[in-house]
Amino acid sequence: MFSTLSASQAQEAQHNTDFLQSLPYELLNIVINSLDQQELVALSYVNRYLNRLCNIRIYRKIILCDDHPKVASTDSRFDEYYSCLPISHMAPFANNLTASNFSLVHKLIIHSQSNFIVNDYSKLYVRFFKLWDLIPSHNITFINFDIGNLRHYQSINQFVFNNSTEYLEDDCVSKPVNLKINNLKNWTIFNFDELFQLPYNRNLQELDIFIENESLFNTTKDTPPAAIPAPLMNNLATLQGLYLNSPISTAMFLNYFNSTGITQSDIPLMRNMSKLSITSSHTHWYESRLTFESLSLLVDINQLDQLELKLNCLHHDCDCILQFFNDLQNAAHGSILRKLSIINYKSNNLRQNLYQFNCLLSCPDFLSKFESLESLYLNINDFIRLDSTSNHAINFSIQKLINTVSHLPNLQNLVIPDFFNNWLVNLPDFFHKMDGRNHDSVRRSYFDTLLNQCECSSCCQTRFLFNSLSSYDSNNNYKHEFKSFSINASTQGSSNLSGSKIGTNKSNINFLNYLISKLKQQFKYLNQNLFSINSIINSNDKPFLNNDDLVDYNRLFLHNCLYRLVDIIKRENPKLTAVNLGGVLVEFDGANQIRAPYHRSLTAA
Repeated sequence: MFSTLSASQAQEAQHNTDFLQSLPYELLNIVINSLDQQELVALSYVNRYLNRLCNIRIYRKIILCDDHPKVASTDSRFDEYYSCLPISHMAPFANNLTASNFSLVHKLIIHSQSNFIVNDYSKLYVRFFKLWDLIPSHNITFINFDIGNLRHYQSINQFVFNNSTEYLEDDCVSKPVNLKINNLKNWTIFNFDELFQLPYNRNLQELDIFIENESLFNTTKDTPPAAIPAPLMNNLATLQGLYLNSPISTAMFLNYFNSTGITQSDIPLMRNMSKLSITSSHTHWYESRLTFESLSLLVDINQLDQLELKLNCLHHDCDCILQFFNDLQNAAHGSILRKLSIINYKSNNLRQNLYQFNCLLSCPDFLSKFESLESLYLNINDFIRLDSTSNHAINFSIQKLINTVSHLPNLQNLVIPDFFNNWLVNLPDFFHKMDGRNHDSVRRSYFDTLLNQCECSSCCQTRFLFNSLSSYDSNNNYKHEFKSFSINASTQGSSNLSGSKIGTNKSNINFLNYLISKLKQQFKYLNQNLFSINSIINSNDKPFLNNDDLVDYNRLFLHNCLYRLVDIIKRENPKLTAVNLGGVLVEFDGANQIRAPYHRSLTAA
């Protein structure tokens, strides 16, 4: 199911059975935890004892995805080991679930995406539903990121609720006939009315609210109750994570609870909250403006461990984003926030909207109250394509960003997915000032800074390959199809490559944009559906896909300028263990050496 075991693999594993079974349980667990998925499955076939031990790890956390992510099973970016299962194996996986192995499943995540054919997970839902008859109190986290499926079918909590409820027509009421829905530790709802229908669930940890239709803002099937129902109050008190995944969700949620006359003794309503994701777009209907005051009734910002803010403002004369962060900063006292994500919702490129984000990131003190911060994710302007100029509507200062993150003494992880789209064009000016050059002296272009500085043999060969592929792509009408491309190995390895440069022409700029898009595809599971049902908060549940075809280009970028930038950031943040600049991932080991495949020592401070 998770892989196909060959006869030779089974035979080899059998030879080691006696030795493994003679090991102490603790030591055997260490061995099992060091195996990748295929090795683990092979070992599980040897005998019942090893099968039971291996299955504990195999079934604990499962990701259903379109294909096998190319990422190590022991990748440090995962909190724990995950078994990756192609979505094509979903039906046999469901059929082979028994009470025994089902009891080992703690978390299941669907990371597949429906296209023209909508995926149907009803077989999996039905199997879970039936197995809960055998194990009535087995609690599971079940997360579905397939937005196409959710729009067409039900979420699992809707399926369980609808199949566990008896409708009494005479009394016009519905009555749960069992509490299987309480075996789910997370719920996803798509209509505000669902909040008031669901029962109290003491196992509930996380709630996703995704309401897309603006017409639902003022028209629900039933008038929301004036007083908050007891089951909902209890669910809110239980919640550890709330994800308001659309502007409508946020506006409806905050407006309702701010209109119910919450007493001072009830504030904040969500006292166990540690994870919060807010999505807000300040449009031209008054309820859409996000204020910190309305949020503070529900959650104590100083108790949050993780915070995600997906915001934009569509007004030409507004500073609501700046005002929100100013109020947030003023309210932060003794904050324990470890993870912060700041995202320009839908990468809105309205000038005033970008101006607010630029002002925010240019203020060196805006994160100074969050000294506990360990992870920072910034994605402001993801959709801009590079051209032959450096003219952006708003120039985001790299120096000011570095000044801002320098106030974070515990920062370990910095992720900037839009680095090449939004920040790269300002890198030459940053280095120009760092080098103390005269204001009137000639600056390099961003193109030369990124591609044409290093003269090592590796960079020369990569530039030659870049030019060759760019020319091939141009002659092929920029289809980005390279299966038939070939290169003369003797020419690529010749000494004549030492002077090779990449010119700023249409075909080369197009090919660079193509490479940047491939780099960003490595964020597939992290950023997919980010503006609907996904969240950066749980990024450790989502693999970053390493594309080996990009290693040479990444090395070219690093040699030319990114090593220097990373060195500067690292000196300001000595605890930093990883920097991801637009898909170029640089990780540090305990000795401050950059990990493979980009081995390098940091420069002296």
